[in-house]
Amino acid sequence: MKNEIFTCSPGARRVRTVGQIVASAKHALVPLACFLLSSCSDSKLIREIDEDVKVAPNVSVESLYEKAANKMHSEDFKAAANGFALVQEQFPYSKWAAQSQIMEGYCRYQAHQYEDAIDLFTIFAKLHPHHRDTPYACYMIGLCHYERIAIVERDQQDAYDALKAFRQVLALFPACDYAKDAKFKIDFIHNHLAAQEMSIGRFYQRENAYLSAINRFKNVVEQYQTTEQCPEALLRLAECYATLNMNDDFFATYAVLKLNHKDSEWCKLAKALSSRVKAAARRKAEAADAKADGTKAKADVVKMAGTKAKAGAKVKTETSASGVNANVTGAKEKAIRSKQGTQELKRDDGVENRQKKQDEKAQQGEYYRDSVASAPLPPGY
Repeated sequence: MKNEIFTCSPGARRVRTVGQIVASAKHALVPLACFLLSSCSDSKLIREIDEDVKVAPNVSVESLYEKAANKMHSEDFKAAANGFALVQEQFPYSKWAAQSQIMEGYCRYQAHQYEDAIDLFTIFAKLHPHHRDTPYACYMIGLCHYERIAIVERDQQDAYDALKAFRQVLALFPACDYAKDAKFKIDFIHNHLAAQEMSIGRFYQRENAYLSAINRFKNVVEQYQTTEQCPEALLRLAECYATLNMNDDFFATYAVLKLNHKDSEWCKLAKALSSRVKAAARRKAEAADAKADGTKAKADVVKMAGTKAKAGAKVKTETSASGVNANVTGAKEKAIRSKQGTQELKRDDGVENRQKKQDEKAQQGEYYRDSVASAPLPPGY
C-alpha cells in the first residue's frame, strides 16, 4: 500500500501506482520537449537578427520589430524577413502582426523569394480585405509574378498571373497609389504576350505553315492591337495572303496597315509587296486572257472546219440531188419523148388509117356511083 496513492476522479475513486505516475510523466514530457525545441528554434531565429537578442519574457514586440527593421534598412533582407516572421509568431494578436506580415512579404520579394512573398501577400489580402495595406498586397502579388516573366520563347504563365493581379488592382482599387503603375505594367505585359505570338507566327511562316501563321498574326491584330507588334503582324499577315494568292485578303490587310500605320517601316515594306502582287496579278490576268483567246481561236477554227465540212456535205448533197434530178428529168424527158413518139406514131397510123379508109370509102363511092350509073333506070324515068 505504501507504493499506491488515492486520487479522486469525477466518477469514482481509483488507485494509481508510482509506476503509472512515472509513465504519465514521460508522456507529458513529449509536448514539453517539443516546446523547448521550438523555443530553441526561435532563439536561433532571433540570433539571426541580432546575436544580443535573447528569448526572454521582457523582450517586447517593439524591440523585435525594430531589430527586423534595422536589418531591412541594412539590406539584409533574409534576416529581416525572419525577424518579421518572429514578430508574428511571438505576438500574433498585437497591432504589429499585420504590419510584420506585409514587411516580411516585402523582404521576401527583395530577397527574390517570390513564391514565399506571393503566399504572404495572398494570405494578408484574404485575412484583411479592408486593411489600408490591402491594395499594396494585391499590387505586390502582381509584381512578384511580373519579376518572373520569362523570355518570349518560354512559357508565359507568370505573365498571365501578373496580368490577372494588376487587373484586380484596377478593378478593386482604381484610385489607389498603385493603379497607374499597374496600368503601365498591363500594357507592357500585353506587348510581351503579343511578341510571343509574333515569335510563334514567324516560326510557322518560315516552315511554310501559312494557315497556322495567319492564326497567330490574327491573334495579335485582334487581341493586342494597341501594342507595337500590331504593324508587323499586319505585314506578316499580308505576306502570308500574298503567298497563298489570296489577293482580296491581301489588299484588305494592306488597307488597314496603310490607314493606321502609314509612316511605319512595315507600311513601306507592304507598299513594295503590293506593287509586286499587282504585277503578278496583271501577268496572271494577261495569261488568262491569252489562254482564253487561244481557246476561242481554236474554237473558231474548229467551228470553221465544221462549217466547211457542212458546206462540202451540202454541196455534195446538192450535187447528188442535182444528178438525181437530172437523171429523173432525163428519164422524164425520155419518157415524154417516147410517149410523144408513140403518139406521133399513133397519129400517123390514124392518119394513114383514116386516109386508107377514106381511100377505101372513096373507092366504094366511086364503085357505088359507078354501080348506080350502070344500073338501068326504072321505067318512067
